[in-house]
Amino acid sequence: ANGSMVLVVLGLLISIPIIVLGSQVVIKAVDRYPWLIVAGAAVLAWTAAKMIVSEPFLRAHVGGPEHHVLRNAIYLAVIGFAVGPTVWRKLSRFARARTMQYIAVLAWWIFFDWLEVRLDWDMDPIENWKVWHETLDLVKFLGWIPLVIAMEKWLKPTGSKPF
Repeated sequence: ANGSMVLVVLGLLISIPIIVLGSQVVIKAVDRYPWLIVAGAAVLAWTAAKMIVSEPFLRAHVGGPEHHVLRNAIYLAVIGFAVGPTVWRKLSRFARARTMQYIAVLAWWIFFDWLEVRLDWDMDPIENWKVWHETLDLVKFLGWIPLVIAMEKWLKPTGSKPF
C-alpha cells in the first residue's frame, strides 16, 4: 500500500468478504463430502513427508535415485499414520481384511524393489541374462498370489465364499 490508507481500507473491504464467503463454501463442502477432511489430512501428511525427505540430514541417505524405495516407504508411513486410523475405523470387517491383503501385497512389492536395488540388478534380458534374476523376478510378480489366497482363507468369515 506504500502508506496509502485508501488502498489499505480498499484491500480490507475486498479481502474480508472473500474470506468469509470462501469459508462458508468450505464448510458446506465438508458437510456434504466428509471425505474431504481425510483428503486434506492426506495432503498435509504428503507435504510433511516431502519436508522430511528433503531435510538436509536425510537427503544424504535417501536423496539419490537408488533410494526411491526408502523414500516411498517414508511417504507411505507418514500418510498412513496420518489418515490410516480414521479410515480403518470406518471400514467394515470385510473391508479391513481386504485392506490387509492390499498392505501385504504392497509390502511384498516394496521388499522386492528394495532387493532389486540392494542386489544391483542389471535387468538387460539380452546382454546380462541370468536364471536367478528371472527366478526372483517371477517370485516378485507372481509370488504375491499365493500370499493373497492364504490370507483370503485365513481372513474370510466362516460360511462365506472366497473372493
